[in-house]
Amino acid sequence: MNTMIKTLLMAASIGAAGLQAAASTDTAAEPTLAISASHVLVDGGVVLDDAMVLVADGRILAVAPKAELEGNLPDGVTVVHHDGWMSAGLVAANSTLGLTHSSDGTSAFMEGLDLIDGFDRKAKSLQAARALGVTTLGLEADRNNVIGGLGAVVKTDGSVVKKRSSLALAIVPPAVRGNRFPTSYGGAMRALRERFEAGQGALGEAKAGKLTTSISISSPADLSRALMLTSEFGLRTVIRGGDKHDEFVDALKSANVAIALAPLGLSTNERTYNSIKTLAKAGIPMAFGIADSGNAAATLRESAALMVSAGVDRAVAWKAVTSTAAKMVGAGDRIGRVATGLDADLVLWSGDPLLISSSPVAVYINGESTQGDLR
Repeated sequence: MNTMIKTLLMAASIGAAGLQAAASTDTAAEPTLAISASHVLVDGGVVLDDAMVLVADGRILAVAPKAELEGNLPDGVTVVHHDGWMSAGLVAANSTLGLTHSSDGTSAFMEGLDLIDGFDRKAKSLQAARALGVTTLGLEADRNNVIGGLGAVVKTDGSVVKKRSSLALAIVPPAVRGNRFPTSYGGAMRALRERFEAGQGALGEAKAGKLTTSISISSPADLSRALMLTSEFGLRTVIRGGDKHDEFVDALKSANVAIALAPLGLSTNERTYNSIKTLAKAGIPMAFGIADSGNAAATLRESAALMVSAGVDRAVAWKAVTSTAAKMVGAGDRIGRVATGLDADLVLWSGDPLLISSSPVAVYINGESTQGDLR
């Protein structure tokens, strides 16, 4: 491996994972792909101008100024030059894209349901999402069951990051309805407490912090119930949906709870934006989910752009669709940033990705071109 490249890889390894990782750099694979861009949005508000990313075996080997890397590349490396922006792929905190089934009506309690078993890796909705720069999805059950089953983390090329990542709960209609137990919120809460106390199977894993507990809500009363469960059983919780979260900002922060918001749009009211700004100021993690309908994946980046228009810091807004979402689904060590050691999920944009007028020019997942080709 070229000495200059090796030195840069060692420096990057020290910064990312310490001396032990650096010691293994001598055996690292040589880069097979090098992508340069006028602006590389590394994470949040960190932008490197005229930078290059080196890729090998589906991972990012190094991120550095183009001038330091371009003249020292090994023979045979595919080089892509992009006169625009590069970023990590977008991440949806929750989604039903690609699922052939996202619930089961036989019971309100489906803790044994593995959603990955119903994931269609060739679904057209995945291709559509990929074309919009979305590379990773947190698969989750819909809101039809009090316990909806086990979620997963997948990529829009059909590959799987984690087969079991979260346990979905819902304390909302239609999970709680008059023609099936439980018929009341009180009954649902009692049933959940009994199951968490027993600590069997997936509920035991969630109780031990091995799985994120994703709790769907609709109202402040639902959020209050979700916070009770979180506190009683020490859950690692993501609240999915709802509004007026700012009324619970202190409790959310104290319990280290994250929020997966519904997509924003032109009809989103000022009350919702005020709540989001309060959460951002308090440092409460926020991300967005996407529905399985039409061009729903487009709402992911649009939501981040609308956050910025409403006065939320650009770094917070960008992380909401990349690194914060990645942490929420339990894959922050793999995706969501342009950083050494992470998966080479990269999007080349025509302009600033936080501008609605920009669009993806090319999309790479695990270092492979899946949308567009600038080679």
